[in-house]
Amino acid sequence: MNKRGKIAEISGDKVKVIYENEGIMTPYLDVARHVTNLEMNSIVIVAIYDNDLRTGTVIGVI
Repeated sequence: MNKRGKIAEISGDKVKVIYENEGIMTPYLDVARHVTNLEMNSIVIVAIYDNDLRTGTVIGVI
């Protein structure tokens, strides 16, 4: 499943994403190599691994 979210924190090559409608913030997630120029509050697409919405990889920026 893929989900749209907003970058809440950036630390090196990892980011935390918040899903505002659900009120959930992820732990630090990996970012796909082709995704560059991430900034705070950027809208991103996350490939979700589990139904809890807390694991995945950022695969794109909108």
